[in-house]
Amino acid sequence: MAGSVGMMPTHDSLGRPPQLASPTHNVQPTNDFVKFEKRWTARSIPECFTERVRGGDADRLALGLPDRDLSYRELDRLSDGIAHALLALRGPRPEPVPLLLEHDAPVPAAMLGVLKAGKFYVPLDPSYPLDRNRYVLHDAQAELLVTSTTHLGLAATLCRHECPVLNLDEIAARESGDYARATGAADDLVQVLYTSGSTGKPKGVMHTHYSLLYNVMRHTNGRHICRTDRIALLFSYSFGPAIVNLFSALLNGAAAFPFNVKELGVVRLAQWLLDREITQFHTVPTLFRHLVENLADGQNFPKLRLIQLGGETMFAKDLDRFKQHFSDTCLLSAGMGSAECGHVFDCGYNKETTCATDILPVGYPVEETETLLLDAAGQPVGCGCIGEIAIKGSFLSPGYWRQPELTRAAFLPDPAGGSDRIYRTGDLGCMLPDGCVFHLGRKDARVKIKGYRIEIPEVEAALLNVPGVREAVVVAQDGPAGDTRLVAYVVPVADQAASGRMVRTALSGTLPDYMVPSAFVILESLPLLPNGKVDRRALPAPGRARPDLDQPGVAPRTPVEAALCAIWRDVLGLDDVGVHDAFGELGGNSLAAGKVGARIAATLHVDLPLRTLFETPTVAGLAAALAARLADGLAHAAQERLLAEVEALPEAAAADRLRPARPAGPEGPHE
Repeated sequence: MAGSVGMMPTHDSLGRPPQLASPTHNVQPTNDFVKFEKRWTARSIPECFTERVRGGDADRLALGLPDRDLSYRELDRLSDGIAHALLALRGPRPEPVPLLLEHDAPVPAAMLGVLKAGKFYVPLDPSYPLDRNRYVLHDAQAELLVTSTTHLGLAATLCRHECPVLNLDEIAARESGDYARATGAADDLVQVLYTSGSTGKPKGVMHTHYSLLYNVMRHTNGRHICRTDRIALLFSYSFGPAIVNLFSALLNGAAAFPFNVKELGVVRLAQWLLDREITQFHTVPTLFRHLVENLADGQNFPKLRLIQLGGETMFAKDLDRFKQHFSDTCLLSAGMGSAECGHVFDCGYNKETTCATDILPVGYPVEETETLLLDAAGQPVGCGCIGEIAIKGSFLSPGYWRQPELTRAAFLPDPAGGSDRIYRTGDLGCMLPDGCVFHLGRKDARVKIKGYRIEIPEVEAALLNVPGVREAVVVAQDGPAGDTRLVAYVVPVADQAASGRMVRTALSGTLPDYMVPSAFVILESLPLLPNGKVDRRALPAPGRARPDLDQPGVAPRTPVEAALCAIWRDVLGLDDVGVHDAFGELGGNSLAAGKVGARIAATLHVDLPLRTLFETPTVAGLAAALAARLADGLAHAAQERLLAEVEALPEAAAADRLRPARPAGPEGPHE
């Protein structure tokens, strides 16, 4: 059975949390907003784009690049030239076309050109490891690679001269209509996006014109995107939201502005948002926190009307940051989605919004989306219970490229026999009676410590409430004692010192002991993935160094202390232990305590009750307890020897031996 949770906010008489509001009610439409009709999802993306060009948007700004701006007409001509070159090389047959281009290059022109040629694109990121890009290229079974002059060398290394390379910089723009275009049907593939896979190999998520346009429809109508919007593109084009943001701009007459965070850095992002008069941007909470951290006093964004955050757990502190630094007309949108199903949850916040929980909800299902919460057997769970989030609909990805078994496992048929399918996301959630959903992390983010079930986001939320902590991530790892332990990675506020002991002490006042991490690693910054999320695999191992404690380490002073320090070092996996270091602060727990007790019994031949280690949790204290135990043992052994001798004597002699002596008088002893 799924477990219930007790961290949900209270409800009003209608069952709706009064402090939460859906952004579809908060994002006010402008005079230019036109609803994206569901019937348009039966078209192809080139058809929708061409309608924009011919319908009066030809001279409007389409792309704001670092070195130049492109109008809709210029983007159309450039993509026509790419389509003509592809058709001349490969003909109109459907096939994958990998794109090895920088984030700020005219990637949209390449995408449109590929689609106009009746093919589908596979984004590659030049900043990704060579082996990953080589795997994607091989798995896609591509026979052509599109790149630019900048990356010709990398392209040659990846292809190994096994397939031709098309250089975008050598393609001239063409007038539309001077060649036969194959724009594709609604069910034709548009893209294959490679995301991380559970097997350690990336998996390719497929999308058709229909499924991508469906996501564009929901995104457009939920954000009220219109011709006057200027939308920032902060994600790599290998990341699903970047594609939806891009086409939500280009298919609505708005302008898209790529910004390469990896190259330019988050410090320059704030000024860029101002200079480009950005109205909407979408990023992950980690990058948002970095943005706010680098804002100058009094800096504001008068044109910015919507900030959308997703991809990671959001906390109440993120809402506080938003309220401090953005205008009354700006809205913060929390949400959730995946490459397989697009954006599926929304929850809007403004300056008046309050939230009673440390973890913010991801919100309500967006337009045309049915949400389920399932238990391990695939059965729905009730409100207030934890289950796996599943999405039902016709707009889901067709599945994974060349992985039919993985597709069948993740995408289930409608049990009612309908044409819709169900995608099991692998994410845990809890739904309130009004339909609002709290995201509780991935299924693998749910661990058991000492038999207790723990939601890692709850521990991270508690860490972020510790004064002096700016960022925090918690992961579950195998501990030296053979158990599962929590390791916290903490980034302190600038110019403030932080120690594991300080953070542990603060957490001990808010969390039960089994939820307090066993190890704390203080970092200057968290490692990030190209999409801005925390790269949990790149977090350094805690190592064997003694934790950063408030007191200096003191070397053992006696043979017993030296023996105990050696036992602690081995059981706790540390290179150094001080005699005044507390067992818990070194990462010790009940399992490790049991192993220490067993080692003491084997080495020093003394049995200590387990509670002794927790009553005297330092080597010095334990050594004193051992000394007392040994003294008691020696006295007991002497008493046993004496009784044995007495029992061996004749009865009268034994009585004499045990009779107390009387004091002697002046005349000597009396009879």
